[in-house]
Amino acid sequence: MDDRDRGGPMRAFEALLGLPENLLRPVPDTANRSHTLAETEMLRNLDVEFRGNGLPDELYSRSATAPSRI
Repeated sequence: MDDRDRGGPMRAFEALLGLPENLLRPVPDTANRSHTLAETEMLRNLDVEFRGNGLPDELYSRSATAPSRI
């Protein structure tokens, strides 16, 4: 698979499932990337603080999955 062909994985998945070509479309304005070192450290520190202070799991889940909204 060519790394430059961003639609390649979707076309391959369509072919595996027997779906019509171009049925799957990319979602605009999204990125599938790894966390930066700073983001990883922020989440690690968030985990330490939440677990160390006995804060509710629901609040932890909302905070850890949407750090840009904290």
